[in-house]
Amino acid sequence: MSEIHSIKGYIAYSLPHSENHYYCEIDETYISNKDNLNEDIDFIFSPFDKSKSPTYLFKFKSKILNGELFTSFLRNDSNYTEHTKEQYILTCSKLIESIRNNNVSKVVLSRTKFINGKHIDINKVFNQLKAQHPNAFVYAIHHREIGTWLAASPELLVRSSSDNYITDALAGTRSRISQSNAEWGQKEIEEHRYIETYVNEKLDNMNASYSKSATTTLQAGQIEHIHSRYHIDKEDIDLRILISDLHPGPAISGFPSEEALSIINEIENHDRQYYCGYLGLIDIKNNESDLYINLRCMQVFTNGYM
Repeated sequence: MSEIHSIKGYIAYSLPHSENHYYCEIDETYISNKDNLNEDIDFIFSPFDKSKSPTYLFKFKSKILNGELFTSFLRNDSNYTEHTKEQYILTCSKLIESIRNNNVSKVVLSRTKFINGKHIDINKVFNQLKAQHPNAFVYAIHHREIGTWLAASPELLVRSSSDNYITDALAGTRSRISQSNAEWGQKEIEEHRYIETYVNEKLDNMNASYSKSATTTLQAGQIEHIHSRYHIDKEDIDLRILISDLHPGPAISGFPSEEALSIINEIENHDRQYYCGYLGLIDIKNNESDLYINLRCMQVFTNGYM
């Protein structure tokens, strides 16, 4: 299924609403370009586009409660080239033209930004993210092939409970405001509706039995989103198929998603790699997972981060 590597490293993670974290030493690393996840693995780190970057699968050697992170190696200097304002405007113009020509409702365009600087303290940043984003999945990955990545993601992809899978519809963004019941604008409401439509269609196609919560406002640091949650009956639903069908959804691609992905591949002038991919705890044999979309992330280099 996949190629096994002996390269070591670590993964640290903190689950939402937890004051603690686990520091996990990597024992074995597998890489794969397929969704055939049959290995006895503990953690997955999957890209936005599997045709461009491999999926990394990890087995842990140890898990230490609240263990301290370290950095013994980093990727070399980044060769990232900053795009000019004119180049970005040109890309946006191409996007608008593509949306009109392809009758697409929404396309999520990304861009990269490189911050020059010296080595950062991974342990310090990780703990700051935990403190500032208690509702997020906070992680740090340190691996010779992948490099060093950190994030505080608010978006759940798939979590397993005893009887159900859980997934979120998360869209619409605004600065955090004091009135939790303040009305959302029509644009944000429509964006959230795209995601619910997408999830409904995918689950209906699987003949899944599911329920959807009422719409609420979810806080994520200094911003907030429109949020609804799905509970999906586990019976006759394979975890691997559910992940494959739900990712990449409209929140990170657009709507309809296939048409949006085609436009992204055509006009985006960079490879997203693991940004907008997914990652987290996974146990294929027992259909257990705690997976999140890789948002609000950065990759660390010797000469800065992006």
